[in-house]
Amino acid sequence: MATKVHKNLNRGCWSITRPGAPVVHAPACALAGARLVVQPGGLARVKRSGVRAVHAYAVGEECGPPADLGADLVEVTYNPFRSDRFHTRDGLAVAGAALLVFDANGRMYARGVIR
Repeated sequence: MATKVHKNLNRGCWSITRPGAPVVHAPACALAGARLVVQPGGLARVKRSGVRAVHAYAVGEECGPPADLGADLVEVTYNPFRSDRFHTRDGLAVAGAALLVFDANGRMYARGVIR
């Protein structure tokens, strides 16, 4: 079963939802074979109200982060007030990745980006 990860803005960490288990919070984690999900209804509500709420997350198989992040990782970001999708810093849309790494600084990096 797939694991969901989203940024927890209140706690300053990542919230990890595993099937059949309570939500846990971690400073860092990683997902393999991940896809990035933006729920349209939640996005519309956030844009209408101006108040952030969980409506975007990554889904994949939990794995250990790589020992070396390497130069082949690209930073992926999401801001509902700037774009309706996840994207790289240079604006290219990202739908998923072979590997997503969520670091302790609150950043998400992708290897093997799926557009």
